[in-house]
Amino acid sequence: MWNFRFTTDFRKINKVTMPEIFPLPRLDDILDSIGEANAKYFSVIDMASSFWQISLDENSKQKTAFVTHNGLYQFRTLPFGLTNAAMSFQMVMSKVLQGLTWKNALCYIDDILVFSFTLDEHFMHLQQVFDTLSNANLRLKPEKCTFVAKRVNYLGHVITKDGIEVDEMKTTAVSNFPKPNNVHDVRSFLGLCNYYRRFIRNYGDMSAPLNKLLLKDVKFVWTDSCDIAFNSLKAALTSTPVLAYPNMNEPFILSTDASGESISYILSQNDDNGREHPIAYMGRTLRPLERKYGISERECLALVEGVRQYRHFLEHQHFTVITDHSALKWLRNIKFSSGRLSRWSLLLQGFDFEVIHKPGKQHQNADVLSRIKYPDNEQIYDCDINNKQSAIKVVAESEQYALLDGILYHLKEQRARKLPKDNRLKRQLTIPKSLRLEVIKACHDSNIGGAHQGFDRTYSVGSSKYYWPKMYANISEYVKTCEKRQLAKQQTHKHPAPLHPLPPVSTFERWHMDILGPLTATKDKYQYVLLCVDSFSRFPEAFPLKSQEATEVAEKLYTELICRYGFPSSFVSDRGRNFLSNVIAELCKRMDIKHYKTSSYHPETNSTCERYNRTLAQSLRTYIDETQENWSSMLPCILMAYRKTDCIKSTGFSPFQMLFGQNMRSPLDVTLDVDPIFKRLIPSAEAYIQKLKKRIALTLQIAKDCVETAQDKYKMQHDKRSKEPDFRLGQRVWVYNPKIPKGKSAKLHLKWTGPYYISDLGPNHTYGLHHCNTYKRLTSLIHANRLKPYEDPVDRDEFFPTTQDNINQDDNVNQSQDDNVNMTQNNNTQTQLTQNDDEYGIVQDILACSRHQGQKVYKIKWRNFAKTTWEPAHNVPQFLVREFHVHKTQSGKMKKRHKRHT
Repeated sequence: MWNFRFTTDFRKINKVTMPEIFPLPRLDDILDSIGEANAKYFSVIDMASSFWQISLDENSKQKTAFVTHNGLYQFRTLPFGLTNAAMSFQMVMSKVLQGLTWKNALCYIDDILVFSFTLDEHFMHLQQVFDTLSNANLRLKPEKCTFVAKRVNYLGHVITKDGIEVDEMKTTAVSNFPKPNNVHDVRSFLGLCNYYRRFIRNYGDMSAPLNKLLLKDVKFVWTDSCDIAFNSLKAALTSTPVLAYPNMNEPFILSTDASGESISYILSQNDDNGREHPIAYMGRTLRPLERKYGISERECLALVEGVRQYRHFLEHQHFTVITDHSALKWLRNIKFSSGRLSRWSLLLQGFDFEVIHKPGKQHQNADVLSRIKYPDNEQIYDCDINNKQSAIKVVAESEQYALLDGILYHLKEQRARKLPKDNRLKRQLTIPKSLRLEVIKACHDSNIGGAHQGFDRTYSVGSSKYYWPKMYANISEYVKTCEKRQLAKQQTHKHPAPLHPLPPVSTFERWHMDILGPLTATKDKYQYVLLCVDSFSRFPEAFPLKSQEATEVAEKLYTELICRYGFPSSFVSDRGRNFLSNVIAELCKRMDIKHYKTSSYHPETNSTCERYNRTLAQSLRTYIDETQENWSSMLPCILMAYRKTDCIKSTGFSPFQMLFGQNMRSPLDVTLDVDPIFKRLIPSAEAYIQKLKKRIALTLQIAKDCVETAQDKYKMQHDKRSKEPDFRLGQRVWVYNPKIPKGKSAKLHLKWTGPYYISDLGPNHTYGLHHCNTYKRLTSLIHANRLKPYEDPVDRDEFFPTTQDNINQDDNVNQSQDDNVNMTQNNNTQTQLTQNDDEYGIVQDILACSRHQGQKVYKIKWRNFAKTTWEPAHNVPQFLVREFHVHKTQSGKMKKRHKRHT
């Protein structure tokens, strides 16, 4: 288990530090001393924060200074990571234990071994070591010490009264190599054996049964002779002369590799002939979180794990790291600001090594071991709950637990400063794995004690009385995947999608439209306002309507807008039923006008009109009478005021000036007669037209530049907190729906609907969606700002004992009876179907699964398409695949083997 270690980046000071030479004990001398003493009892003693117990002299303290946000600090004791730290500590320990070493005690850096022939002698020798360390004011770490044992692990060796035994941990990667099930597995195993074949006597004869399985046109049949050859080769790889004893006077080689499932690390040395001898093979399966690492992080993790496992061999001498990932060559040269690579780099700085890149084809030994599945790393010890002595022993090994009246409690120290010391220790009931899900449900789902609160409150309720390992991560995963909470949670977009502003166009080329209403009916029975704003000049038009029917809207657009200002190139509107009608579509078709419609509940696309909509409503509220029936007569005056006002944040000019090249005369201008001089200076009509043309052209150019600048500025400000959405095809999502049904409370209304799956990718971060249950397609594209990922409860970690644990067992299942399937034709059909918008390409159900050329395929029933087809897994939405396997596994079916397609 890893502990936090305070580290500082000393790479620069280490480069200019002269190495201090002090001999470390030789491993063979250590083992000889133990053998000569004929010892039967052993104790291993570990120092507490060993380096920090050695004081630095005044001249050295300032060289260890480092900067934090709270100021400048320097070490007063020997820090971890300095070049000479280990040698200096070894020198101190050799002087402290002088007279005891090599007789009945040994010391290698901070690891002390005490050995004796009899039990009485051992207690006496322990007392001598304790007194010596106490006089030197050196402290121990009890939880890492082992006292009075007949079998201990010291410096990577298992030491017993009978001598030195091979540590089984060194050979687990080879001894647990799974029996090959196919030609690929045999080839991988022989690749490892071939790497060390020169050390295996009669290798050709021993491996012959396995080599026969690799011959062309030979059916794969695992026989007894294959089993004997496989076990014999594993035994040869894990014993001499292949497996060598370490020589502490020779440099070590650490070969590491990582795959998507496992990591491996092999320790070896070159013999006198330059041949590489393995000393230990080790590896492990990646944890679920580690499998999400990038390739560089996984390769670095293999290096870190290898250094940790072989620390006693590598810590204080130069060694070579061999990897097939060239990026690790720069690990110690790159300055990481944060993250796990930064932490690992600091952890490795105390080791002296160089990284050598070896191509993957020449890196067979580590590569093969990184591709096998290792057994679970967690050790489970048998304990009879009725055996009181056995239970007490298990509890006594951990100071964090207590057994009271047969009930196991976890002891947690509360950090509140105001609490008395006597009340800081809190007892938490330890929950077994089978009950953890029920405890979380009671803390989160229960309408009495849970109320579907957030993670912080749920964890606070649970941890106040209960405990189990990884409780924090378990509750976090459960709350995140709670469907009811996902539906009810408010929309909080910390990182909205980036903006894509519409480019500026000429005047009257693009109109933005919206409808305001319903308002109070006037005497002429007007209830709505059709608002149109020119995209470039911001020139507004507002037409009162008696209804918002499409026919009346289309008539106003034609008679009042198109006939007055000409044919525009495009309209922009929301997705109101009137704008989506066939009448408007026919009008746009005849006039060759493109009609752009915003995505649902995403008004930013039509922000030009939406903003003026609010301005118009505010002005109407200001001028209407008590009956609110005179608003239609106020429209011309309000439009006039807006047309003559400069658009400061966009063009910099008034809409009137951009159209006519001069400012509009207001009633105040007429009253004050502010332009009497200019009236007498009116030039001829021709000169005036030329001057007006230049003025309008200059105005339009300046306005265009201002619009582009304003758009860029607004986009820059908006995109500071934006993030490119990473939704993908087939992903399940929730859709934000702010519409409140009639008669429902806005406070109690569920804000999200779904789940849906993404079936199409639209422009500007929009997506086409189908409902996961009904497969009904949403009529409009949905913007990314209205989506959030669906967190599936099935994806919760394996700590929950759900019925989905056997999903992966369905790899050996077959429901197929159709052998004559043309996969190429079906793939093309699926591509065509998924590109269409109709229901012809919607998956209705998965009928069966099978395998074709080693890949999983599914028999698909299409909606409104009679013929079923076989599709590869990547063409089928993953949630449907998951539900198919879950349903079939729970029903107890599909236990036959796959029938392969030929």
